[in-house]
Amino acid sequence: TQSGRAEPVGNGHRGSLYQTKGGLTDRGLVHGLISFGTIENQSPVRHPLRFHQFFMKQHLSKCFFAIFEKTDNANPSAEVSPFMPVTTLLPSSIRAVLFDKDGTLFDFHETWRPVLLEAADHAAGGDPLLAAQLLAAGGYDAISRKFVADSVIAAGHSGELAELWCHLGAVVSREQLHPYLDALFVEGGVKHAAPVTDLPDLFRQLTAAGLTLGIITNDSESSLLAVIEHYRLADYVAFAAGYDSGYGAKPQPGMVHAF
Repeated sequence: TQSGRAEPVGNGHRGSLYQTKGGLTDRGLVHGLISFGTIENQSPVRHPLRFHQFFMKQHLSKCFFAIFEKTDNANPSAEVSPFMPVTTLLPSSIRAVLFDKDGTLFDFHETWRPVLLEAADHAAGGDPLLAAQLLAAGGYDAISRKFVADSVIAAGHSGELAELWCHLGAVVSREQLHPYLDALFVEGGVKHAAPVTDLPDLFRQLTAAGLTLGIITNDSESSLLAVIEHYRLADYVAFAAGYDSGYGAKPQPGMVHAF
């Protein structure tokens, strides 16, 4: 948010709505942030009607943004049933939802672990010791088999990863490695994708509720579009942007402003 500070609206517990101080834009909109809990090792709730329950129980490295008009009618303190439709939880003033892709709609670790293992092996020329060093530098914890939050792998884009790996001794040049990673991520991002719920049903419900939907990612635009096509989301997604779409990469605000 522009103000950089969020204050709880309602009871202030995880899962409640947060509104920024001084977050009004020239269109009279408030940037809101819905933040969810961090309980790990919970099985994903596969039914979209319980989607919010999954978010409140899963450890998410990211969150999604909601843009909504200033209103005095919403009641975030109201009692919420764990089996209410996801659209029931949204104040009527919310007009659009912008999702991050990996770590929000897709399990980041399950999706990208096999892809990054293959990528590191290629960058290391088949040398397992060098591949392990490249992965560790990129943010992969071989013991937990998970990626560290805010690492280059988790939060950066393929160009940054290629630059890092080449600096650490990758056997291919950055000019060769960067396009290789982009191509591999398009293929592997679909092949190994692990959605957290029935995405077509979820997006259908949100669109039927009148919401405009978008997805952003630090993956490439072509990789994002391949996933959207594979999961039949094209009819529901009004905005899709990757690090190379012309709006800048996250965490810069260009994608959000474009949405």
